[in-house]
Amino acid sequence: MIYLGLLLTCAIGWLLLPARWECRLPAKLSFAFAAGAFAISVEMFALDLAGLGWNPFVVLLPWLAFAGWRIYRDGISLLEPVWPWRAETPSPLSVLLVILILAPVLGWMPFERLTPLTAWDAWAIWMLKAKAFYLDGTMSGFFSRHQEFVGQPGYPLLIPLYATFLYVVNGGVADASAKILSPCFFLALLGVFHHFARRWAPPIAALVFTAMLASIPMVDHLGFELAGYAGTALSLYFVAAAGFVYEWHREGRVVHLAAACLAATAAAWTKNEGQFFLAAVLVLAAFKLFRARVPALNWAWLAAPAVILGPWTLVRRSHEIEAAGFTPLIDFDPGLFGIALRRLLSMGFDTQLYNLTFLLLVAGIVGAAILRMRPRFWILPGLAAWQFAGALLAYATGRNEIQWWLGTSAGRILAQIAPLALLAPALVYSEWIARTSEGDISASAPPKKAKVDGRARRSRKKHASE
Repeated sequence: MIYLGLLLTCAIGWLLLPARWECRLPAKLSFAFAAGAFAISVEMFALDLAGLGWNPFVVLLPWLAFAGWRIYRDGISLLEPVWPWRAETPSPLSVLLVILILAPVLGWMPFERLTPLTAWDAWAIWMLKAKAFYLDGTMSGFFSRHQEFVGQPGYPLLIPLYATFLYVVNGGVADASAKILSPCFFLALLGVFHHFARRWAPPIAALVFTAMLASIPMVDHLGFELAGYAGTALSLYFVAAAGFVYEWHREGRVVHLAAACLAATAAAWTKNEGQFFLAAVLVLAAFKLFRARVPALNWAWLAAPAVILGPWTLVRRSHEIEAAGFTPLIDFDPGLFGIALRRLLSMGFDTQLYNLTFLLLVAGIVGAAILRMRPRFWILPGLAAWQFAGALLAYATGRNEIQWWLGTSAGRILAQIAPLALLAPALVYSEWIARTSEGDISASAPPKKAKVDGRARRSRKKHASE
């Protein structure tokens, strides 16, 4: 039944996506899972606030009604991406790269299933809430006695409420089975990342960068061995929001603005780090809105986060629960900042932990400067740097003993940022390939262009003399 819940997640997410979206089937399934998990968690939150409970019929009825409306409105086009999609005959290299992408999933899955539940604190921080929510039938039972636990009750609720949904579908708590949600977020992360890489880079290059992401040891560790943490889901929404806000600046389509705001809101609804990320995305979206001539109604997308995060803040404060966050530059300690900076840099450039991810990010920044890429390129490395800076500012507050804090969280923080950091190198490589091709074409073009320009100059001189 847990697997049925995962299938329902994809189906619900599919209903939320545009019917005729130009998107390959694997990518659309990835976006569907990401959108479905986010929407379901928000629905569970709203149902609880409304006092309607989490009966399976109550939870699924709105989606059945929405499915009927979508079928009535869009008809067969709702499923159009399913059967017209035909995979091109793959080259041997493409097949090899796909195998490399799936290898971590196939390799880590058996190990993850055998790992005992007490092997990490994710169960106390994230999954315990889901169990308490389901057994109580409401969130208020856990929050009213939050002082009895050490499970960070102030953390956002996407993972706990989504796991609660899986328990509702299952008809009971299934701790070991619910761990499968982390590998599902990992697969969705790969699909979303490949979607943007494929838009910006040649097919083989997009597969290469996706294979790089799939083979990052700490990203795999977070998604499988530490199943139950929210880090993999956070990475998914980071990549989705960054890709869409870049597309918003590149193409100016309102659908990209909406998707960027919603994905960033999902990140903020997943972890506190996502709220820091959300602030940057909203600023970037607003900057484009100031410059673009779009209807004033489009500004409403910037208010989307308040619809979810506002009520959550009220619920949290009504139970006197601290947010467990930090205020930038308040209680700032330069010494702690330096310690955290050295630790994060040493870990980030450790190829045994993150392969070449952060080295490629630096190389991409240098390459972009050499290529003089458009200003919008800097959105991607800028968001990665923003998150890195946010982590440093948090460590510099001294909220916990610094060495213990770094030892227990620095690896996961960098693993959350790593997929985001790979987007910029993929775009730089694409730009380099494109300019190389244009250079080859222009090398054969000048003679013809020179003749045209020469005739134009002679014509202008003739008309001037007349």
